[in-house]
Amino acid sequence: MNKKQKKEKALLENLDRVAAGEKLPDDSELDKETKAALELSREMTAWPKSPSKEFKADLKARITHRVSEEKKRDAVKNGYSEFRDILRRPAWQMTFAAVLLAIIAGIIFLIVYLLNR
Repeated sequence: MNKKQKKEKALLENLDRVAAGEKLPDDSELDKETKAALELSREMTAWPKSPSKEFKADLKARITHRVSEEKKRDAVKNGYSEFRDILRRPAWQMTFAAVLLAIIAGIIFLIVYLLNR
């Protein structure tokens, strides 16, 4: 086991102790980052067990919005355009059908008019 692996193992063991509520002895051999991580974990164990309902609702809304925005950006990046999906919307389907029927009716009217002339 190299030095980095030993350091990571010691950090994980210390984090487990903090999570269990045990006091840690002041180790002078720990570096600043490890001490900061352990201090943060001590503070986090003192936090309430469950966040408030408002926080949960706000967090859910933010995450949902962010995910949808990222999906839109990825779709545009991959060449997907919102206009490709236009024929799947019922209102536009009816509009295109009405315009197509008007064109066909106009052509039929024009043919009948020219034949009866």
